[in-house]
Amino acid sequence: MVRSMLEALEEDYMNIDMDTWDPEVAKAMPFKPHNQTSNTLIISQAMKDERNKPEVDEILRKYKDEPLLDIFDRIGVAVCKKNIGNILGRCLIQVSCHYLYDTDKVIAHARHYAKLFDEAGISRDRFCIKIPITGPSMVAARVLNSEGIRTLGTSLFGLQQAIAAAQAGCIMVSPYYNECAAHDNLDTLWPGPLDDPATQHPASYRIRHYLEAYQAMYDRGQEVPKVMSASYISANEIVGSAKLGVWAVTLFPTHLKELAETPEDATVSKGPKVKADDPYKLKSTVNPSYAHMSKLDPLAGDDWDGKLFSIDTDYLANGGAQLEADIKKDKIVGPRLKDARVLFADAEDEALGWIKARLEAAA
Repeated sequence: MVRSMLEALEEDYMNIDMDTWDPEVAKAMPFKPHNQTSNTLIISQAMKDERNKPEVDEILRKYKDEPLLDIFDRIGVAVCKKNIGNILGRCLIQVSCHYLYDTDKVIAHARHYAKLFDEAGISRDRFCIKIPITGPSMVAARVLNSEGIRTLGTSLFGLQQAIAAAQAGCIMVSPYYNECAAHDNLDTLWPGPLDDPATQHPASYRIRHYLEAYQAMYDRGQEVPKVMSASYISANEIVGSAKLGVWAVTLFPTHLKELAETPEDATVSKGPKVKADDPYKLKSTVNPSYAHMSKLDPLAGDDWDGKLFSIDTDYLANGGAQLEADIKKDKIVGPRLKDARVLFADAEDEALGWIKARLEAAA
């Protein structure tokens, strides 16, 4: 029996996660997804979906006197709870992007989520707090991870961010394969379509840098995050990421459906089987076929000096000041991180406005 591309990727290469809240998407997959990704946009969409109306109405009625963001948090946790039985791993939920430069507020928000998950009967090994990677936010992540509230470093666009997330104790990181704005500007910002994204897409080179840095840190005894890549535009970008050796990908429903309906590609089935629970132990993250990418960075610009950020730099010292300084040195990270922050902050503002209008209408 011929497998689908989705089955081949899951069985031989990497974990497949769902980048949606929708339980019906999980149920339609030929296997259980590992993790459920969410962000402010995804929870906002779920909040307005008629299928969640009973839960949302009950939260609005019962907690109408709480701060609007606390109500939104409750809705997010309720949405995650509806799907927890359909996944193998963790539901992921994101802190407010208004807080990314305030360590104390990131900590407080994540602790609030942890309290709500506990109230919902979801144990700490079944959820993870997504935190976009800035200097202050990674200082917060270090505190949270030390408390057993596990975190994922997201909005990852550069090696300095990846190293900082490891130093903070994040259990996963989520590099954006395509920048947020590319999804709405294919003609100008998307480098595809490509025959071989593994070597032709500029983001692939940075993913290789993350994997090599983590392998080096692991080899000297440090705990490092696993790489769960996100923000794909074409299905062959996902296959390219499998070849690079990422541990997992989180996929939109459209890509899950496309890959499930596509027969397994012979070039994939003949490739090395690299899936592993501990990819760094087996060194499946550093495929020698892509070693030539180690010292290259198409995103760095023509004036790049060829030096990669060092795993020996302490990015969390002085409130994350060094990470902020090195983000400013990079032509890509600062603008793309800002785009992601604004995207999710605006979505949060819109969602809180919707909640406020609902409460006022019911008063």
